[in-house]
Amino acid sequence: MINHILSICLFCILSIGLQSQSDVPDVTSTFAIKNANVVVKPGQTIEQATVIIKDGLIHQVGKNIPIPYDAEVINADSMFVYAGFIAGISHIGIPKKEEKKEGGSSSVKGYDPPNDAAGITPEKTVRSVIKPSDSSIAAMRKLGFTMAHVVPRGGMMAGKGSLISLSGGSVDELLVKENMSLYGSLKAAKNRIYPSTAIGVMSKWREMYQQAELAIDHESTFKSAPSGLKRPMYDASTKALYAATNKSIPVFFNAPKTLDLSRSLRLQKDLGFNIVASNVKQAYKLKDKIKSMNIPVVISLKLPKEEKKKKESDDKKSNKEDDMSDEMKKLLARSSAAKKEYTSQAAILEEANIPFSISLTDVKAADIQKNLRRMIEAGLSEDKALAALTTNPAQLLGISSIAGSIEKGKVANLIVTDTTYFKEKANVLYVFADGKKFKQEIKKKKKKKEGDPDAEIVLEGEWTLSINADGMVIGGNVTIQKTDDGYTGSMTTDMDDEETEFDSVEIDGSNVTIKMTGDVNGVEAPIQIDVVIDGSDMEGSVNIANGMMTADVTGSKDDNP
Repeated sequence: MINHILSICLFCILSIGLQSQSDVPDVTSTFAIKNANVVVKPGQTIEQATVIIKDGLIHQVGKNIPIPYDAEVINADSMFVYAGFIAGISHIGIPKKEEKKEGGSSSVKGYDPPNDAAGITPEKTVRSVIKPSDSSIAAMRKLGFTMAHVVPRGGMMAGKGSLISLSGGSVDELLVKENMSLYGSLKAAKNRIYPSTAIGVMSKWREMYQQAELAIDHESTFKSAPSGLKRPMYDASTKALYAATNKSIPVFFNAPKTLDLSRSLRLQKDLGFNIVASNVKQAYKLKDKIKSMNIPVVISLKLPKEEKKKKESDDKKSNKEDDMSDEMKKLLARSSAAKKEYTSQAAILEEANIPFSISLTDVKAADIQKNLRRMIEAGLSEDKALAALTTNPAQLLGISSIAGSIEKGKVANLIVTDTTYFKEKANVLYVFADGKKFKQEIKKKKKKKEGDPDAEIVLEGEWTLSINADGMVIGGNVTIQKTDDGYTGSMTTDMDDEETEFDSVEIDGSNVTIKMTGDVNGVEAPIQIDVVIDGSDMEGSVNIANGMMTADVTGSKDDNP
């Protein structure tokens, strides 16, 4: 059932809303973005400028530039043009189900399990796991990302990272630079097999790294003087570590917490590999050490939930807080301070003059712009925020000659916005990836029907739904049961009789949120239905894949099931 909804929504939105994208090829490869505010790089803007794109490259940038006769002209008066964003590290294009394959069978036990069961798969490549159809590619491109450093999902040695273009197409078209990094962490093995602790993981890192060093020496000696030596024979995991041990590629080490970061830096000091501290959430606590060691940093864009502003209706809550012990009050105060520090991490690094890039490994697409604004509100300058998305990752990944700024000869990776990107209501209107134009259709949001938080509703029963996906109407039926723990339910459509169980049903007065998981073309996607119940009627929307697709929904209750 969900397959049908997703497939139809995809068809409708792609064929109607995104028709100017990859489904219909442009009649020209030459474009002129005219009279725009061109942000060449952080801190450098040319007003009323023109950018000429030709054959996938930036052909010219500046004022009073003649427009080629064969160019498609985009009149960008008062609009802003930025270099396409670059993810410093991400899992873009790699389905989450790939992570579920890690950890091996629960029947595998013992001190020396197979490498893959212990999360040791440095030989794994992005080419082997990336899916061009994965919804995250289009979702991140929609936000302005045109290139990304992608790493496999997995355990302590997850695999080799690659640079990809978010221009779409086949695997070969996506991959720009392969096997350019090793992705590692202190993630322990599952199912109680070795290494099952952080200390055990560090020990295993040392063992594997030193084994790779010995293997390199053995192979080198054998090549120069094979007589009397046994022919070298090493497994794929050991060979895959050669590039990291000889420092031809860096190790992007996942280190979100202070202890993770401290341990990873200690491991780097012992072994000597080139490290990039990745997905960092508490770098501010070790900023002096990071600066003295000149460690590249990629910070997480996932932030703690915002603390709600106190309202007059919170008096009861305040009274409860007054009854708390001093220890509990201190604990809450420390927690609040830690959240503020976390949100201020980028501003603290800027103040310490430590450059950083952005990690997208654990942040939802719907939160990216909001969280960037929260960082700016916490003290980060817009120039440094833009640098974290453009020039810094370009330098980190060794691609400054082709990306990160708007300059003649570079790849035409650009985004066009209706106002400055970091404003609350900013919209991305166009994205150019590898010179390929993607036009974003900005729909006017339908005013959401407000629910009554104090209303009492009768939710259980049979409901008939109508889902409107850009003009195509899909009928559906929802069954909801009340239990001791809340509500459960399922949904079918008039396309077939397959039932999809709900993951959760949440009620706040007359506001109801239903969550479930669907699958389309082998890609799992979260689905959320938000409706307001008014007696026997409901009205709201369906959100698919964290905002990738949306549709309106109405419904009524069947009083005689």
